[in-house]
Amino acid sequence: MTKQLSTASSNTVARIENRFIFNAQYQLTAREQKVILYLISNIDPKSQKRFHEQVISVKKLESVLKADGKKWGGLYEEMQRFTDIILDKKIRFPTDLKIDGKAFPGKINWFQSVMPVRNEHQEVSLRFLFAEDLKPFLLQLNEYAQINRLEAMQMKSGHAIRMFQIFKAQRDRMRKHEKVSKLTYEVEKLKAILGIEGKYPRFNSFRERVLDTIKKEINKFTSLELINLVYIRSGKRVTALTFVFTEKDTDTNTFLKVEDGQVPTEESLLHAFTRSQLRAYRLLVKRNIIPAIAYKQIVPEISKGSSEFVGFEDIYFEFAWAIFERKSNLFQKQDKQSDQENRKKAGTFVNWFTKNKVFQQGDHFGTIQSLLAEKKKRMMSKDPEEWEERMASKGVPAAEFNVKTI
Repeated sequence: MTKQLSTASSNTVARIENRFIFNAQYQLTAREQKVILYLISNIDPKSQKRFHEQVISVKKLESVLKADGKKWGGLYEEMQRFTDIILDKKIRFPTDLKIDGKAFPGKINWFQSVMPVRNEHQEVSLRFLFAEDLKPFLLQLNEYAQINRLEAMQMKSGHAIRMFQIFKAQRDRMRKHEKVSKLTYEVEKLKAILGIEGKYPRFNSFRERVLDTIKKEINKFTSLELINLVYIRSGKRVTALTFVFTEKDTDTNTFLKVEDGQVPTEESLLHAFTRSQLRAYRLLVKRNIIPAIAYKQIVPEISKGSSEFVGFEDIYFEFAWAIFERKSNLFQKQDKQSDQENRKKAGTFVNWFTKNKVFQQGDHFGTIQSLLAEKKKRMMSKDPEEWEERMASKGVPAAEFNVKTI
C-alpha cells in the first residue's frame, strides 16, 4: 500500500535536479507551478526512495493558489479546472533521437494520479502522487537547486516563476565563482523551455508579454535581481538573448538575505494580522517594500511605538510615508521613476524605519501622533461606522473578524 504523507510540513525549500531545471520544456500557469513547488518542498530526498501520496486539503490548496491576489471563480470550478488540466500537462525533453530527420522529444507526466479524498480531519482534500519518471529529478539528486517556494508565491506569471528557477539554479552553482551570472539563449530555444514554442512570431510581442513581465516580477518579488537583458541581433532580427542577474543589494533586500527569502502567504497574513495591520502591509508592498520586510520588520513594530497606533497601523504608515517623501528629497524632480529607483526609495524607507528609528522618536514621532489624533476625531464624528469597526477589530486576526470586506 502506498504511504500517505501529511502536508503540515513547514518546509519551504523545493529541491530539484539541475538537469531538469535547465532542460525541461513545459508550460504551466503560475498557480499550477506554486502547487507543484509546494508538493516538491514536502519531499525529503535524503530519506525517501520512492514517491509517497500527499494529501492536501482544499482549504490549504486555496490559500496556495490565492496568494498572488488574482481574482478567480468559485472554489468548485477552480478545483475542477485544476485537476482536469494538471493531469494532462506534459514535460518535454530534447533528445538525440530523430524521426524523418527531425528531433523527437521525450515526454512525461507530472502526476501519476490526482484524486479527491477526505484527510484525517475529514476535510475535503486532493491526493497527489508524482509520476515515477520524475524520480531522477526529485529523489535521486546529484547537482540540484534549492528553490524557496515562498519567493514565487506572489508572482502572477508562470514564465517568471520558470525563469526564476533557472536563474536560482545558476546562482546556486556559480555563486562561489562569480558575483554576476549570465545565461544566453537562442530565442526559439527559450520559447521551447517556456512551453510557448512557435508563439509570438513578432519579437516585440514576445518582449512585451513575456520578457518584460519576467524582469518585473523577478525584481519585485524575489531575492534575485535581473540586472540586464541583452538582445543579440543577426541583422535587424533578434536571434538570441543574454540574461544578466545576481542577488539583490543587501541595502534593499536585508530581510530576504537574513531569512532565506521567506515571503508570507495570504493565509499567514490573515491569521497573523488584524484588519488595520493587513491594510498597512498591503500599502507597504504597493510602495515596493519587500513583502518579508513588511511582514516581519515593519508592521509588527508600528504598534510598539505607542498603543495609540493599535487599530490604525495603515493610517500611521500613510503619515510616515508622507513625511519620508517630504524629507528624503529622493527623485522628487522626476515625474516617473524607474523600477530600480522605486526599489531604492523603498530600501531607504526601510532603513529609516528599522535602522535609524526615524519614526519612533523625535519630531517625526510627535508629528504622527498629532496627525493621528486629528484623524481619529474626524472619524468619530464623520464616519462612526468605520470607527466602530476599527475599535471592534483591535487585536482580532483578520481571518476571524467577519466583516464585509478587508
